[in-house]
Amino acid sequence: MKIAFYKYEHGNYEDWLIAKATNSQFSHVELVFDDGMSFSSSPREGGVRFKEIDYKEERWEFVELNLPIWKENYIIRKAKRIESYKYGYDWIAIYLHKIGIRSYGKIICSDLIADLLFDIMEFTTPQGLYELVQKKK
Repeated sequence: MKIAFYKYEHGNYEDWLIAKATNSQFSHVELVFDDGMSFSSSPREGGVRFKEIDYKEERWEFVELNLPIWKENYIIRKAKRIESYKYGYDWIAIYLHKIGIRSYGKIICSDLIADLLFDIMEFTTPQGLYELVQKKK
């Protein structure tokens, strides 16, 4: 299992805005399971979902997690319980989220993955998640 961090410069203006507003070199993150299925919360799909993605290596930075299979299976079960939650960003919420005010019942990609992996349910930017994963390696 690994995490895929999307490099904002390969995206659209929304990716640029998210990266700049969150002081991140990334605008989106996906959790990629060993079977190739990805899981995240995306504004393009309107919320939390599983999806097969054809990753273009130059657009993503990957971090291997090297978790045991039981832990990956646990995370998959946990993810299935929250599939279809609404995505949490709108252009006002992105700035409120930055200062720690969140819209409950909605969730952004980096918070979702931080919660699934580390049981951390607090404001986490894509960059913050990247740094957290690097520390835990």
